[in-house]
Amino acid sequence: MKKIKLFTFLIGLFALTILYSCDTEPIDPAVLQSIDNGSEDTGDTGGTTGGGSSTGDGSGSGSSTCESPINLSAERNAIPTKAEISWQPIGNEATWEIQYGVTGFSLGTGTIISENYFTAIINGLTSSGYDFYVRSNCSATENSSWTGPISIPAYAIDNSPALMTANIDGTQYDHMQPYLYSYTNNDVIVENDGAPVGDMRYLKIQGDTSDVLESLFEINLHIPEDKWTPGTYDLFETFDLSGPSYCQANLVLPYVGGFPDGQVVSTGSITITEFNLTTRRIKGTFSITYHKSSTNLDYQITNGTFNYALDDSYFD
Repeated sequence: MKKIKLFTFLIGLFALTILYSCDTEPIDPAVLQSIDNGSEDTGDTGGTTGGGSSTGDGSGSGSSTCESPINLSAERNAIPTKAEISWQPIGNEATWEIQYGVTGFSLGTGTIISENYFTAIINGLTSSGYDFYVRSNCSATENSSWTGPISIPAYAIDNSPALMTANIDGTQYDHMQPYLYSYTNNDVIVENDGAPVGDMRYLKIQGDTSDVLESLFEINLHIPEDKWTPGTYDLFETFDLSGPSYCQANLVLPYVGGFPDGQVVSTGSITITEFNLTTRRIKGTFSITYHKSSTNLDYQITNGTFNYALDDSYFD
C-alpha cells in the first residue's frame, strides 16, 4: 500500500511540473503574428514559375519550360532559289516554326512557316542574303525562344551574254552566239524536257558565226543530264536525243548548191569546266573533227570555248 501511495505522489508531482513550464515559457512572436494574419507562413511569395508564353506574333521571348532548338544550320540548295534548314531538338516538342527574311530583318516582321520535322526546304528565295530563326512549339499556347539567326550570303548572277569561240578550219571566230540571239536572248535550251520523269534531258549549246543562213557555220553541242558536272567527255555525231547518255554534236555548214554542205562529226571531246546553278553558268572547251561531203576530207575545229547562262526555265 505504501508503494502505491508513493507512485501516486510522484505522478502528481510530474504533472504539476509540466503545467508550470507551459504557463511560464514565452510564445514565439512569429507564431503570434501568423495567428494574427489568419494562417501560418508557408514561404510562398505568390510568384509564378517560368517566363510565360510567346506572344504569338513572332517576336515573343518564349517560355523557359519550352526548350529552344540547337545546332541550327542553313545553306542554299543546288537550285539557289531554295535553302535547306536543319536544327536539333532537345525537348519533347513535335512541331517547330521557322521565321526568315532578308539579312538584318527584325523578328516579328519575317515570313513564318511551320514544320513537323527538324529539317525544312525554303522556296522562292532571291539572290539576296537571308537570316533564319527557329523555335519550338510545345503546346498551342507555349513556344520557346527563337534560336538564331543563321545566315546564307547573297550571290551574284553572271548576266554576261552567251559567247562561243572556235578556230574552224584555220579561221578564228571570237563572237559566236545562238542563232538570232539578238532577238531571242535565250542562251541554252533543255531538250526532251516534256518527257516522263526519269527520261534523259539534254542541254543544247549553240554557236553561229552569223545570222545569215547561206553563209553561217553553226556548232550545236548536246549534253545529257548525267554529264551536267565538270569533266571531260567524248563527242559523237548527233543520233538520238531521247535516251543515250553520251555527249553529241552536229554542225551546219555554209550552203553549197543551194543547200548546207553535208558533214558528219567523226570524233571530238568536250570539257565542262563549270556547271554552277548558283551563278547560273556553264563554261567549258571543245574540239571536233568532222568529214565534209563536198570535198570528202576531214576538217578540224580547235580551241573551242563556251560561256553560257543556264537561263532555260528548267533551272528555275
